[in-house]
Amino acid sequence: MTNSADFWLISITLSLLMGLLYSLCWQDLREGYGFRDIVNVWFTSLIIAVLGYAILLKARNRQLQYVYQAAKAKQKAEEEEWRKRTPMPGDNPITILEKLALQGLRTRLHRVRLFEDNGPIAFVLREDKAAATVVVAPEMEIVWEDDIDPELDGRIQEVRNKEDPAELTKLLKSGLGKVGMKWIQDNQLPGVMEVPQTQVKSTPNLGERRITG
Repeated sequence: MTNSADFWLISITLSLLMGLLYSLCWQDLREGYGFRDIVNVWFTSLIIAVLGYAILLKARNRQLQYVYQAAKAKQKAEEEEWRKRTPMPGDNPITILEKLALQGLRTRLHRVRLFEDNGPIAFVLREDKAAATVVVAPEMEIVWEDDIDPELDGRIQEVRNKEDPAELTKLLKSGLGKVGMKWIQDNQLPGVMEVPQTQVKSTPNLGERRITG
C-alpha cells in the first residue's frame, strides 16, 4: 500500500514538473495545447516516474541490505566472542584456563557428582538452563615433558595457589615444551563434557576446589 502511494505521489509530482518543463522548452501549455501535447507530457512523465521509482527502490533495497549485513556481522562477532569465552566440549586444559580468565573467574570451582552415587566428581564450567545441561570437566594436573625444572615448578605452584587462571596460563605457555596441563581422566569423564542436568546427582554439596589441583 505504501509503495503504491509513493509511486503515484512521485508520478503526479513529476507530471507537474514535466508540464512546466514542456511549457518552457516546447509549447506554453497555458496558451493552448492539443491531444498530442497531453500524450507527450503524460508518457514522458510516466517514463521518468518509473525510472525514478526504480532508482529509489534500488537505493532502499541497498540500504536494507546494508542494515541486514551489519546485523549479521554483529551477530557473527557476538557468536565468536561467546565461543571465545565459553567452555565447550573438546576444550583442552589451557583453553579452559584462558576462558575462565576471560570471564573473570578463578580456578576454584563448584563440584558435583555425575551419573550415580559413586560416579566421577566433576567441576562445573557452565550451566545452560535453556537446554537443561551442564558443562563439566575433570581435574587438571601439571605434566612435565622431561625432568622437572625446580625454578619453573616453584613459580607454577605459587601462581596456582593464587587461583589466577590468566597468570597461570601465561606461565604455562612460557614453558611450552617443558611443562603443560592435562586432564586427570576417568573412563566416564575423559575431558570437558556437556551432560543433562538429570545426570547430576543430588548428593550433599561437595563444595569448591581448584580445578588445577
